[in-house]
Amino acid sequence: MAGVAVWFFSSLLISSRFALAGLLLLAVRPRALAEMRANEWRQGIGLGIFSGLGMLFQADGLQYTSASSVAFLTQFSAVLVPLYCVWRDR
Repeated sequence: MAGVAVWFFSSLLISSRFALAGLLLLAVRPRALAEMRANEWRQGIGLGIFSGLGMLFQADGLQYTSASSVAFLTQFSAVLVPLYCVWRDR
């Protein structure tokens, strides 16, 4: 049951970030959701799912390792992804 509590608190942390961001968006641009097209909804949902899962795994990883190791892996992926895209598109 201890593993369930870890995932619960990690998902609670991530979902509160997404909820706060959504509320902030509605406060700044109240008509933003009504102005979005179907293509933007699809892209936003896909981006939300993949970034949410990534953030969930990162928050869960903090339970098992130091914050500096998680930060290093996150920053390293921020360097590797553009390098991969450049290599792929050559």
